[in-house]
Amino acid sequence: MEKNKNTYLGAFLLGGAASLIAEIILTLLRQTSVPISIGVLMMLGTMAFVGFILDITGVYKSLVILAGMGAILPFYALPTAISMGTSTALMEGRSVSKAILGGIKDTVVIFGISGIFCLLMAVIAQAIA
Repeated sequence: MEKNKNTYLGAFLLGGAASLIAEIILTLLRQTSVPISIGVLMMLGTMAFVGFILDITGVYKSLVILAGMGAILPFYALPTAISMGTSTALMEGRSVSKAILGGIKDTVVIFGISGIFCLLMAVIAQAIA
């Protein structure tokens, strides 16, 4: 039971930190003339880049152990999802090009719906503002 409590706490803290970073990026962009829809895309790209750095340095795996879904759901998990999908496809015996395309395809399915939802929300927010 103690492990679950630690995982919940880690998920809460890491997910909250990711949300805080995303909000800071958006707040800074809103102080410029960047439209909110472009700002959301820039924020998502920044989070994906951070995820790429965390993955290649090996830090991301530790975060998944510590925070579980708190590390898997935010958009900084995007590059890791692509690399995991590609690794799985390579282990299944696919060629490198098919493995990379398979990794990207699997990731698009996982994150595509979220991305569409985020863009829709940004457009709605822009229309309301």
